[in-house]
Amino acid sequence: MENGYFTLILDRASNDTSNYNLPELITLSGILVWDKKKQDYSEVQLDISFGSLIGFYVKSKYENLDWTKVDLSQFLENDYGKNIDESRVVVDKYLGDLNSKDKNMLDLGDVFSVEVNEQIYYTINSIGNGDYVAIDKNGGVFFLKHDPLSVKKIAKNVDEYLKNAVENNLNDYLSGSASNYLTKVSHPKIMG
Repeated sequence: MENGYFTLILDRASNDTSNYNLPELITLSGILVWDKKKQDYSEVQLDISFGSLIGFYVKSKYENLDWTKVDLSQFLENDYGKNIDESRVVVDKYLGDLNSKDKNMLDLGDVFSVEVNEQIYYTINSIGNGDYVAIDKNGGVFFLKHDPLSVKKIAKNVDEYLKNAVENNLNDYLSGSASNYLTKVSHPKIMG
């Protein structure tokens, strides 16, 4: 294994070990591990999301590292979750009571806000091709379609949305006859 960044792909749907009470992303850096070949310490960085290891970075070849010799004198924890934005606060307000199985049906790793016609929506599910399911500040659930740009309220709350998504094929639920009721809107502003 070479040096560099490595990403781990997790299938949260089949084996969710995530703890959604923990921060969304923490980077542990300054972990120094002895490099047998260089005869010096080399940095290792760990990326953790909701308590699950999602990736790591090594400056040396992995096979040269001696994991019995670890120096934590330069250890740092960068908790990106401390920089919570309004999007995360609003989403957590309406999803806080969901169990982990229901949360796994949503895409909560990359929540962002989108403003459409002076209304702000917070993404909770990526449908693909730039389309999203989002909630507003009142907890209503909306389908945001990008081409043609339109917004449609699809559920009064997240529980109703998840129930309908499970009972029906999600794509059929979002694109079925309800498409006649989509409201055309002006260009959105992604608020990050």
